[in-house]
Amino acid sequence: MNSTQATDSGNHGFTLLEIIITIIVIALLGTMMLPLSGAALRGSAQSMITTENETRLLRVVENMNADYRRTFMDPSGSGNPLATFFTAVGNVGNHPTSTYGAYNLVEKRYIQFNANHGEVTGGTNLLKLTLELDNTRVTCLFGQ
Repeated sequence: MNSTQATDSGNHGFTLLEIIITIIVIALLGTMMLPLSGAALRGSAQSMITTENETRLLRVVENMNADYRRTFMDPSGSGNPLATFFTAVGNVGNHPTSTYGAYNLVEKRYIQFNANHGEVTGGTNLLKLTLELDNTRVTCLFGQ
């Protein structure tokens, strides 16, 4: 019998101890990585929700803009189209659903700009609206 045959027993597998140690190491690494991956998943979900809210608010503003254009261009309309639109938007407070969509009207007022102070309350030719949906806000101006 030669020496190579005596040392080679023919078993080429893993021992039970090696498999158990490998499973324990993988479990420990997985446990350490769980808080990191959980935070990343929560962050990605939050950005998706914010994007969805921004898209919904954009639709509301587009609906308002279309309505204001119709009011402004209506040849049979009487009076001030901005005042008509001011009334159509509703009052400051919660608007779960309206003809424009779902939003909360946070601010609604007429403003004007002057050279010294910038934006001031008053005037009749600019309407400032601030809309909110689940902590996402948008401010828009409508003028005549």
